[in-house]
Amino acid sequence: MSPASPYRILLVDDDEHFLASTARVFHQRWPIVTAPSGAAGLAVLEREGPFAVVVSDFSMPGLDGIRFLAEVRARAPDTVRVMLTGVGDLSVAIEAVNEGHIFRFLTKPCATATLARAIEDSLQQYRLIETEREARQQEIRIAAEIQAALLLEPPPAHLHGASVAALTIPSAGADGDFIDFFDHAPTCLDVVVGDVMGKGIPAALIGAGTKTRFSRILTRLLTGADRPAAGLPSPEAIMRRLQDELGDRLFDLHRFVTLCYARFDLATRRLTYVDAGHMPIVQVAGADGTCREIKGTGCPLGFPFLPPYQEASLEFAPGDLFLLFSDGLLEGSNAQRESFGLPRLTDLLGRHRHEAPAAILEALLRAFKAFVGREEGFHDDLSMVVVKIDAPTG
Repeated sequence: MSPASPYRILLVDDDEHFLASTARVFHQRWPIVTAPSGAAGLAVLEREGPFAVVVSDFSMPGLDGIRFLAEVRARAPDTVRVMLTGVGDLSVAIEAVNEGHIFRFLTKPCATATLARAIEDSLQQYRLIETEREARQQEIRIAAEIQAALLLEPPPAHLHGASVAALTIPSAGADGDFIDFFDHAPTCLDVVVGDVMGKGIPAALIGAGTKTRFSRILTRLLTGADRPAAGLPSPEAIMRRLQDELGDRLFDLHRFVTLCYARFDLATRRLTYVDAGHMPIVQVAGADGTCREIKGTGCPLGFPFLPPYQEASLEFAPGDLFLLFSDGLLEGSNAQRESFGLPRLTDLLGRHRHEAPAAILEALLRAFKAFVGREEGFHDDLSMVVVKIDAPTG
């Protein structure tokens, strides 16, 4: 006869008679898995987990119950932990609660009815944890949908002299990476790539606030009393205004944001950029595939006592390719703890430089997934923007 409950219980004790008799008594109520030691229990947890409840004896050879349940907590924090012991020392109970966050502490000999009630209470606690976890995950899913619908702008599609593609993949549903585009004219495009310290909804909120602040600053500089006498406000002026308005607020929140603000003037073939502690821009020469790192000296927004941001500029040629990205790309690691790294990235860019920007991003993402060994659930947010200058025709 199958157990009535779908929730599995792991019972760990060096008393084989106790394991056998307890499993026999409870097998119709719950699926019971047993292990004769702490080390064996960890092996079962690794091989067959997760479990809703783990019940462990305190006094076992090798790994005692306190250390075992502390390790269970580290590996499976949602699992509810119960300790059995014949030791009547209050200090043992206190240590067990502090080290392993024990839900129940029972003394041996323990009546079957008492143990059953403890397991029932533990399962009720586990169901509450499940409900809370599902609610948090639903909130994150909704936040990610809102972010995708309202905050992740597609790149402009009708530039004269360049084409653009972008992607962002959050590590936790909603993310702290953000991308924005300001196309002032068909031949002038500003690209912003930012990365907020942290993950999840708090980082996404700061990213959204920073993007909104950019838009307000640009509007004021383009239409207000501070607008330049001629032309557009410079990337330097925009970033300095952002620094004035957000720097201290981010510092008070103990947060910081790395940023790269890049303006592509397609008429003069000049890139002007401000680096605020972000990843380098990678430029790939269309002629021969030579890769160059473009890196400024600014610090992240939110650092204290920052000097004013400075811009720099360089010329580019037809066929050149630019990649702006977040640190999740270079720092992605495989099972051997090797990083994806800049050499691998530049090699890929050189080999795919003749393709369209969207195809280049697809190739990079495909290579990244193969390297880290997973299709999703990356350890860090991942954002990339490719700007490709049109090659001469004919």
